[in-house]
Amino acid sequence: MVVRPESPVNVASAQEDSDLFRDYMWMNDSEKFDEEYLEELFHQDLNRVVEELEREPTNGTSTEQARPSPVEATPEILTKSNLNPDAQEFVPSSPPSR
Repeated sequence: MVVRPESPVNVASAQEDSDLFRDYMWMNDSEKFDEEYLEELFHQDLNRVVEELEREPTNGTSTEQARPSPVEATPEILTKSNLNPDAQEFVPSSPPSR
């Protein structure tokens, strides 16, 4: 039996093949898809950050000023501390040159 290209069997078979791979056609341009997706995520995050900044009250304080003050050394904390008060101050040095 000779099957011609225009026969209904071949047309149906080609149609089924294209239907099977339709969901995977985006993989043809996966790099373009990835770039578009990452760009969309970037814009969503950027919009979210801008909205958060717009909602913050602007009373002239910076984020550094808004941070809580450090814990004060109370006598109880000092007696339970494992730190050596007589230790030299740590000063970081540059790495040795090679």
